[in-house]
Amino acid sequence: MKRLLPLLSACLIATACKMKEEQFVEQYAETYCDWVDGCGKLAEQFGTLDDCITNRTVYAEAELTPADCDYSPKAAKECIQDLRDNESCNINTALPDACIEVSSCFGDTGR
Repeated sequence: MKRLLPLLSACLIATACKMKEEQFVEQYAETYCDWVDGCGKLAEQFGTLDDCITNRTVYAEAELTPADCDYSPKAAKECIQDLRDNESCNINTALPDACIEVSSCFGDTGR
């Protein structure tokens, strides 16, 4: 039993730490906008923080997590971490590769 306890604990922690899709969308928008703001480009790109969060929420729902697609909690966590670690202020390269892997059909909005 003592040998199983660490394994059970690890399984519970892994399950509890999975990022739900709704959490990802919210964290993506906030993290992205914090990054743009930290780069001093918030006003020129979006105007206000609220505008940025609204824009990035819509983007994440439509492009990163389209309906009826498989969602990867692992890629979602990597996406958020990669955004946080991004030290570049190049807006054109702000989307880490992990963000594209969050959904099995990135960018497929049915159009």
